[in-house]
Amino acid sequence: PFEWRTKWERCWDEVTTCSKRCNAERRLDNKAAGGSDKTTGGSKDAASGDDDDDEDNALINSEFRNCDDRASSSGSSDDARAEDKKTEDRKALKKAAKLQKREKREGRAPETTGQKDCGLCAAPSDLLIRCTVDEAQKWHLVCGKCWTGASGG
Repeated sequence: PFEWRTKWERCWDEVTTCSKRCNAERRLDNKAAGGSDKTTGGSKDAASGDDDDDEDNALINSEFRNCDDRASSSGSSDDARAEDKKTEDRKALKKAAKLQKREKREGRAPETTGQKDCGLCAAPSDLLIRCTVDEAQKWHLVCGKCWTGASGG
């Protein structure tokens, strides 16, 4: 559930959780269970009496495995799912846009890809000219055919 971090190599004996968030959640869980905030999750006497490194490492590894479990079972899991959904949607849109650009570059895209509609005749065009064509003096994008009539030339 976690990737090795090079900075942990120097202080592996002190590493108990994968992140500050998981450490805070572990402490809250242990406090709620009536234990101490030690890695073992038991009382302070039980933690200080155990000198076996293999058991300590097993407990540390189990804490790492449980980090993700606690995060997914927390009350904000709906918020996390919503965020994940938004992220997935954004990635899907980005992937679709990338595919469309690739198809256009390779010449496999439909003719209308990348074209915008003229503000006057609504015909799709590759090149539009930005101009004011009415009394309201609002900006419009017009195609070459409409431009000749709108410019008076």
